[in-house]
Amino acid sequence: MTLGDRVQLWRAKKGWGLRELARHSGVDVSLISRLESGDRQTISLDAAMKLARALGISLDYLSGMYEEEREPETAGVA
Repeated sequence: MTLGDRVQLWRAKKGWGLRELARHSGVDVSLISRLESGDRQTISLDAAMKLARALGISLDYLSGMYEEEREPETAGVA
């Protein structure tokens, strides 16, 4: 799953159109559209952070570090 696929999936889960995600995130609608269509493969860290925050997902998940959105693991918990 690509970055654009993850954005599209979570945007759909929220029931938002492209413009609504742009409004909530502060990321240009054309960038989101190109990302979701696959015309653009990468974005800036700032844009990724804005999208993750607006979608309510972690930056790790959005970037592809994990296949599923999950709670962060806590290290050293006794």
